[in-house]
Amino acid sequence: MVCVAWLAAPGAAQFANPGAYVSGPPAGATAGKNLLFFGNSYTISSANPAVHTPSYGGARGLPELVRQVAMAAGQPAPFVKNVYHLNRGFDYHLNPQNPSLGHIDEPELQGETWDAVVLQGFSTRPTHHPYTGNARLHQENAWRLFEEVRDGSTGHVSKHAAVVPVLYQTWARQADHWFYDLSSPHTSGHNIAIGVAQWTGGPLFAGPEEMAAEVRTSYDEARRAIRVRTPGAAPVVAPAGDAWEAADWGRGFANLYAADHYHASSRGDLLTALTLYGAIFGETDTAAIVASGNLDPVLAAIGVMTVEAQQLAAWADQVLRQPPVAQPPQWPASAVLVDFSTQAGTPAGGETRPVPGRRYNTMADRVAGRIDDAVDTEGRTTGIEIAVVDAFAGETAAGAEGSFISAVNLSGSLYAPSAQVDSFFVGRGAGFADARARVEVRGLDPGARYDLVVHGSRASTSFSRIGRFTVQGEVQTLDAAHNLNLVAAFVDVAPDAAGTISLEVDNGGGETGFAYLGVLELRASARLFGLDRAPAPGTALDLRFEAPAHVGGLALTGVSTGLGPILYGPHLLRLAPDPLFVASFGSSGSAVFAGFAAALDARGVTQPALVTPAWPGLVGLELHVASLVADPGGPGGVAVVSNPWSFRFGR
Repeated sequence: MVCVAWLAAPGAAQFANPGAYVSGPPAGATAGKNLLFFGNSYTISSANPAVHTPSYGGARGLPELVRQVAMAAGQPAPFVKNVYHLNRGFDYHLNPQNPSLGHIDEPELQGETWDAVVLQGFSTRPTHHPYTGNARLHQENAWRLFEEVRDGSTGHVSKHAAVVPVLYQTWARQADHWFYDLSSPHTSGHNIAIGVAQWTGGPLFAGPEEMAAEVRTSYDEARRAIRVRTPGAAPVVAPAGDAWEAADWGRGFANLYAADHYHASSRGDLLTALTLYGAIFGETDTAAIVASGNLDPVLAAIGVMTVEAQQLAAWADQVLRQPPVAQPPQWPASAVLVDFSTQAGTPAGGETRPVPGRRYNTMADRVAGRIDDAVDTEGRTTGIEIAVVDAFAGETAAGAEGSFISAVNLSGSLYAPSAQVDSFFVGRGAGFADARARVEVRGLDPGARYDLVVHGSRASTSFSRIGRFTVQGEVQTLDAAHNLNLVAAFVDVAPDAAGTISLEVDNGGGETGFAYLGVLELRASARLFGLDRAPAPGTALDLRFEAPAHVGGLALTGVSTGLGPILYGPHLLRLAPDPLFVASFGSSGSAVFAGFAAALDARGVTQPALVTPAWPGLVGLELHVASLVADPGGPGGVAVVSNPWSFRFGR
């Protein structure tokens, strides 16, 4: 018999924010699975009218419904803990100042470990949503939260080493939501940073299909990142969003959505719970659970008819039986990273966050420091020498702390905190009078091109923190005040005849103020070459993209009517974000050009052939093209970006 005592009206304490719900009895008494859930309102699915969803079960929510489905299927009763916070994502749970991580070492386990951790992120974070979207951050933090559970919050290394990360893929907004149509009256529920009254940029997505595709891709990338970064892990995606799409988001069927047009109704909850159960327990026949009648008391309590449950189970089984989408291998960026100063510690053995495994070189001497044979990010020697040839005035460890990614700073940090927080500096004021320094990078190939990225940070605005950086005559400025993720990027730089690139640092020429050098990143430029004639409309653009350090990587090529630049982490993609750029780099593909994605061969070369439309009106139009190598493990999700190549259509 299925226990349904949990269906009684919840007490007010269950809706604490943040909160946690623990089922009983502990799994040790029943040999059931131990399941830990991290999420928000999509996981709570609360009956409280103040918390969006007119469903059931309070803080018990979906975890308890999954537990009931498991028992109806004949599984030993799982032990379930639901850790949640409304309107928050993985970044909230990872903040050590919040209570979430303290729930990992559950005393009721009595020495047992978690079998699975279900990770549900903020619903728009995996997308390109202009205010709260950040797919790279979503993927990174999914891995980070899994690692926190795996290691145990009390610091025991791999305390829950066998825990399976289950990535709870959420769904798109309802088809009549204002995300797709700004004239829609359905604007409720979006209370984070953006509202229709303030937004003038047009629809955020073409429709639920586009939003769902972005969510799906980001959860798949998170699964791949976990598998690559944590050998032995067996990440699983619970494709709830795919199940909602298989159900056509409830169109032509009893509605899956709550009154706010984006949370779940009881039917949406059941569809999600069946999909989660199947992913956690490896089952693909949830229809048999409904047919057994064991779930009938739960269906009655949440107001879902048996015939509806049968159809919902069919949709859940449809996506559970689909094999995972094949993903290309992850190709890490190969670069040389230099950490200037050891005041905040030295990254040792490869950093763990935000990009696991990358190796740093440390410059400890601000006066005459030198690194004779730098290693690249993968630990390989390069023969490159980095030397301080004009001394810095001092060093500091008072940079902006970047180990925690807040809801305000959605982009997060670019480098390991021990590299990013400390810096060498030059300037005038507070007893300092040395406003200039210089670093040389030697041993480079005089015939090659390189990208240099500079980062500096200072958690203060008592003086000007705007520094000026000069490389081979090109000048860029960088404001280090409270800086976590802004950089000065020099792209496609040619060394001198001796294979040397000089980086000059000064305080911008001001009487008072300081400039900071904390991290230097050097990589070989990716090169894009094109034909030397004006193509006619309707012909293919025969291009050549060379990125030798990224053999086998996924190369993407985009087109724009203007030049940017656009910043991708420490990379500059120098194309303007016009509709053509969106069409070529966007997730929905392009109806104008074709041939944007290709794999780099064994030499790190691909030859995109962009097919242009046969429109006479294109004659005389100048377009700009650039290629990049995608890397979900790299800053901004990009390994390297090419130079822009421009052409003009002829007759």
